[in-house]
Amino acid sequence: MRKSFTKWDVSIFIAVLGLAFGLYFLCTGFLGEPVSIEVEVAGKPYARYEMKRYHQPEEIQIRTQYGSNTLRISDKDVCVLDADCPDKLDVKQGAIHKSGETIVCLPNKLVIKISGERDLDALSE
Repeated sequence: MRKSFTKWDVSIFIAVLGLAFGLYFLCTGFLGEPVSIEVEVAGKPYARYEMKRYHQPEEIQIRTQYGSNTLRISDKDVCVLDADCPDKLDVKQGAIHKSGETIVCLPNKLVIKISGERDLDALSE
């Protein structure tokens, strides 16, 4: 007994494939090229760094009442080199380089986010 695909099977397959491509496009191309790095501490803006200014990697120290983190910023990516938090998950995460990506250090209440061109356009309107 041989089973064949029905038109509903093909329709569902095409819908799932379209959804997958749509999500891929949304996650990779929708936010635009990485432009800036936004740092928040305890939910409040702490600093903003324009990526194009860092042709050579530069280390930046973030010291707050919650803890200390050392960032490495370049024109291509950002990572946490060192942190005084116990788990160091932010250090282990490695570098981020795409718009919308984040690094979070919960013990130090630190959030690092890369913003893209479209993020900045939406803010300026």
